[in-house]
Amino acid sequence: MGIRAPPVENNNYEIKSSLINMVQSSKFHILPMEDPLDHLDQFDMMCGTVKINGISEDAFKLRLFPFSLGDRARTWEKNLPVGSVTSWDQCKRATKDKDVIHYTEGCNQR
Repeated sequence: MGIRAPPVENNNYEIKSSLINMVQSSKFHILPMEDPLDHLDQFDMMCGTVKINGISEDAFKLRLFPFSLGDRARTWEKNLPVGSVTSWDQCKRATKDKDVIHYTEGCNQR
C-alpha cells in the first residue's frame, strides 16, 4: 500500500468505530460523477471533529483515509508505490492528481 502513516508516540489510542462508520458511509470510488476535492473536503470536515493527544494530524488522517476508499479507489491506493504517501499533504496531492483520473479511465476501458 502506498499510504504509510507516521509512527505515533501515543500507542494507547483508538479511532472510534462511530467515526470509521461515518467515514465509510461516504466512500470515494473514483466514479465519473465523484469529485475528489469534494471527498477530501468532507473527509477533512469529519476529521476536524476529533483530536487525540499524542497523535499528529498526518498520523490520524493517514490511518483513517483508507476507510474512506471503496472499489477502484481502494485498488488505486493499493497500487501506489509502497510508502509513497507519508503525509496528509502528499495524500491530498495524490488523490487530486491526474493519475486518479487516468486510473479511472483505465478501469472504464476494461
